[in-house]
Amino acid sequence: MAENLKNVTSSSIDPLSFFRAGERAIEGWSRGLGVLTSEMVAFAFARMQADARAWTAVMTGASPTTLIDLQRQFAKAVTDYIESRQALSDRRRHCDRQPLGPAEPP
Repeated sequence: MAENLKNVTSSSIDPLSFFRAGERAIEGWSRGLGVLTSEMVAFAFARMQADARAWTAVMTGASPTTLIDLQRQFAKAVTDYIESRQALSDRRRHCDRQPLGPAEPP
């Protein structure tokens, strides 16, 4: 082991390599976080638009048939919410597991 250290010269070690690796890790994590954030915003925006349409229908004196349809749509929205939440959670977990490289979707 001491022989290996004798062969290493100061010019063969790049002192900035540690910082470059950290920079790449932060860039990858940042890209992954950006993707995750944009997906969360898109999902929240779509849900708020759907909720506004549903409340408008309820408040305008919807018929019983329309109310039943709205209830059915709400049940589907809950299912979609659960699926989207799981997908975002999976993506976040993937970002957490890939700290040294770009965060690609799972």
